[in-house]
Amino acid sequence: GYNHIGMVFQNFNLFPHFNVLHNLTLAPVKVLGMSEKVAEEQALHQLKKVGLGEKANLFPHELSAGQRQRVAIARMLLQKSPIMIFDDSLSAVDAETDAKIRQALHKNLGDSTVILIAHRVTTLMHADCIMVLGCGVRGTEPSPMLKDRLDTAIDLYKKGVAKKLLMSGDHGGLYYDEVNVMKKYAIGKGVISSDVFMDHAGFSTYESMYRAKNIFGV
Repeated sequence: GYNHIGMVFQNFNLFPHFNVLHNLTLAPVKVLGMSEKVAEEQALHQLKKVGLGEKANLFPHELSAGQRQRVAIARMLLQKSPIMIFDDSLSAVDAETDAKIRQALHKNLGDSTVILIAHRVTTLMHADCIMVLGCGVRGTEPSPMLKDRLDTAIDLYKKGVAKKLLMSGDHGGLYYDEVNVMKKYAIGKGVISSDVFMDHAGFSTYESMYRAKNIFGV
């Protein structure tokens, strides 16, 4: 279900009247039934991972934008969700901090699937694959929006961000096939055929994300 997905958006969505530690422990205690002691121990551990171990007692307004963003990341890590989505959530940190956070994530996420959405190419480096979500085809041609997504993915592939492309879309009918149109377009732009995988049942974003982990193992 949706409770298996953790998300960090570009906006931090921190409670301004709670300190950093309380922002992290509120949901685990109130929703997951975790004891306050265990929640605080785990929260401090996650804060140290993102370089904010000494900021636990400060309030959001006392932090920089980059620090608030890191608090939101730590809060999501505390959920230990099997699928984690970072929606441009490293945009407010400098390149050096970005690299440190990515290294910590890579080391500590275990079997979790991580989906990174970012404008900074270096944030995406060393990904398992580049995922493209279908958004309409017209006969044998991708829609303008899908073409834009494909061009971006192909550009990242050629820059070495990842060695594989996962095309996830709607192939629910005999005469409607997003994924093969997507693959054909990518091959036409120079992508190696064996580097393209297809998910024929990506009927929604949630299904695409879920299947990326449980079917394709990314």
